[in-house]
Amino acid sequence: FDPQLHHEEIALYLEDEGVVDPELQIPFLRDLSECLQLYRDSDLSSRLGIILAKDKLPELPIFGYLKNAYNVFKVTGIIDLLFWDGKQWVVLDYKTDKEIPDSQNMEQHAYWFQIQTYLWMLKSMYGIEAHGEIYLNRFDRIISIAPDPDLYFKKLASLEFAVDLTPFRPGVTEVR
Repeated sequence: FDPQLHHEEIALYLEDEGVVDPELQIPFLRDLSECLQLYRDSDLSSRLGIILAKDKLPELPIFGYLKNAYNVFKVTGIIDLLFWDGKQWVVLDYKTDKEIPDSQNMEQHAYWFQIQTYLWMLKSMYGIEAHGEIYLNRFDRIISIAPDPDLYFKKLASLEFAVDLTPFRPGVTEVR
């Protein structure tokens, strides 16, 4: 991907985000180019480059269901990349943050919840066991996240809006 070849589309996106002045768009384009170059030079890029296309599912929409005595919730998301590394399935999420999350308290971080949600949905809806990875592009660093459904649902249950929510696979009548 070369940002210069997609300048018009990127400019339209930035305008939609409120960055209308072409001079103010330059730092965004420079930052995008730098992030892409970091990725191209990364071990992750090399690792993914040797995986067959049939073993990579980019931008994968996923869903699952939670319920309690009163409500049913459909939970949705889009996995940046699900891939088979030859041994196991990996849920990969790309991040361009300018700070590294505290790995000592990762279970408190929103990214941990995001990956655990994807892992739960993959297992409950499709029977796919996977582990998660967060790729911090600016630091060329991967944070590995093991599936921990017990801790995930315990933490979820501690949230006021999520009391007594449990995962389930609905039948046709329950979805309506």
